[in-house]
Formats: sequence, structure tokens, C-alpha cells
Amino acid sequence: MYRPCRVNIRFWVSSSMLDAVIIGGGITGLVLAERLGSAGSRFMLLERGQPGGVIKTVQRQGFLLEQGPSVFLDKAGFSSYLERIGLGPE
Repeated sequence: MYRPCRVNIRFWVSSSMLDAVIIGGGITGLVLAERLGSAGSRFMLLERGQPGGVIKTVQRQGFLLEQGPSVFLDKAGFSSYLERIGLGPE
């Protein structure tokens, strides 16, 4: 099971190396990263935990449980978008 940990990282990045820094790898950060990457932008995505934010699937006692905002899953085209950014069904 994935367990996030706290790590203090110090680094220097020249402003000329990146076009953007995305803080947070939830659904909004991942959508932005996909759009920036598709446009050819250079960016860094910082996430302290597991990418996907609160959208995740966990297994308990042999059952798969979906967690997170399910309102998105009913929208036309959203599931294909999740697959494109690596969050679709496995």
C-alpha cells in the first residue's frame, strides 16, 4: 500500500528552465499538466502524496472501493480523459 512521507527537498531551478510550476497533483493539477504538456510547455508538478488527489481505488477484503468525487464520472467524455492522463481503469 502507498504511504506518503514527508521529505524536505531543496533545489534551485532557473526561471528560464520552466514555463510553470504546478502545486498539487489532484485532478485539477493533472488536467493542467496534460494541457501544458500537450502545448509543449516545460513544467514541474509537485505532489506530496499520490497523484490523483482524492480520486483513487482501494482494495479491502477482496472488494474494490472507489473513493473521491464521483460527480465527474457521470460526465460524458470524462472517463476517456482520465484514461488519457493515466487515471483510467487498470
